[in-house]
Amino acid sequence: MSYEIVLTGTLPSADEQLLKDVQNRLSLHTDSSMPLHRIDYEFELETIPQVTGLSTIRASGPNERAILRAKRDLTATEGNSPGSEWTLHTYIRPIRKYTRAIVRPCTSIPLLSGDAITFASAMGYRLVSMTTRKGYLFTKGVTSISLYQTVASSGRSYVPNQDIWQIEVMHNITIALPSKTKHVPDDFYLQHGVDVVLSVALLMKGLVDLLPPE
Repeated sequence: MSYEIVLTGTLPSADEQLLKDVQNRLSLHTDSSMPLHRIDYEFELETIPQVTGLSTIRASGPNERAILRAKRDLTATEGNSPGSEWTLHTYIRPIRKYTRAIVRPCTSIPLLSGDAITFASAMGYRLVSMTTRKGYLFTKGVTSISLYQTVASSGRSYVPNQDIWQIEVMHNITIALPSKTKHVPDDFYLQHGVDVVLSVALLMKGLVDLLPPE
């Protein structure tokens, strides 16, 4: 089972010195940094495909949508990233017992060929919104810290959000399936992941507050 553990924060773009201070502190305490240029797509299920394995995808309530997300890494097309250009991504509700950070089961699948929009359309999904992230990506082990601005799109309208910079701290963890020889509970690994993102929050204290996203 895979999980992502998340904290987020914002800072005003008008304060250029604060932005520089944030960048400098992240650069000093992470392993690497690179440009971030990514498009996030959100899809909504229109019909339930009558295919084994897909027909079980349903909203969990009458007012809830079945959501599929896709990420397109534009730095891959620009030659700055060795990874896949397209990644399908989904997650379910956070685990309630963790209150200091968002902890949620997730699944990410890189597409080795084709594009996610065509793939999602073939499964009966329609595009709901699109958001472009542009900024910087800092990494330390399996923890990534994105510092970016966004441009959101819904239909034909584009809404730039250049008044703020956003920070997203994400720690990814995969826990092996239970076995007879396993003696360490999942909570041990998840709490360790929470401690990791909280250490980033402590590092950034005085510059930006990092909290669980709403």
